[in-house]
Amino acid sequence: MSNSQLLAFDRELVKLDEYYQDQEELFSKISAWLQEKELVHEHYYEALKKREVEFPTGLHTKLYDVAIPHADPIHVKKPFIAFVRPANEIIFKEMATKQAEVRPKIILFLGLMKSEEQLSVLQKLMKLFSSEAFMSGCLQSDEDEKVFELLESAF
Repeated sequence: MSNSQLLAFDRELVKLDEYYQDQEELFSKISAWLQEKELVHEHYYEALKKREVEFPTGLHTKLYDVAIPHADPIHVKKPFIAFVRPANEIIFKEMATKQAEVRPKIILFLGLMKSEEQLSVLQKLMKLFSSEAFMSGCLQSDEDEKVFELLESAF
């Protein structure tokens, strides 16, 4: 595991090509996974769902749709970023409009310890999302390790 100033990276926080019936199942499975790793509290799942309804996290980028679901810091035990590339389309609402549908190819679950870190992390992520090399690498790789290396080197 290596550390950046804001997030902990772990090779085990990459999930590639798993099927999720819908957003609720995605959130449920990922929340349980993060809880097993002792990164989030037991109330993280409910907080994640509630926040997504109030503040949708789907984004259209120039390359591919992405989503950045997260919950307030009170629900996080240790900072993290978890990379999920679902095998199927999962519908999110668009961040800007709260109405339009987004079908992210990449979903990054953020676990921040301080609300003020959010802007800095989101700015870094927006740069990454406009990088064709990063996005293509994440979408084409069939190995967790390669995706982890791309993510780690980006921060």
